[in-house]
Amino acid sequence: MNLSLAKRAIDFLSPDLAEPLIEIGELGLFGGEPLLEWNLIKKIIAYAETKPNIKKFGVATNGLLLNKEILEYFIEHNVYPALSIDGIQIAQDRH
Repeated sequence: MNLSLAKRAIDFLSPDLAEPLIEIGELGLFGGEPLLEWNLIKKIIAYAETKPNIKKFGVATNGLLLNKEILEYFIEHNVYPALSIDGIQIAQDRH
């Protein structure tokens, strides 16, 4: 998904109204490995943070790209990572 499409989706869920129609709560980002597009993720979150009814974010990740910079950003921007665990048993047991 590119930034333009992400903004359209966010605008659909959170139109520019004085009073939000619904409380979204959490906006989830997932599909493939979102952290491969780290700069795009930050732009999407920055845009969504301008909406009054989006309070927190979820990012599904396998965790391999997590680092101090990303974790500090998550804390600062109310992002909750969800670690996905999939693959063959021997690989999962090893990690």
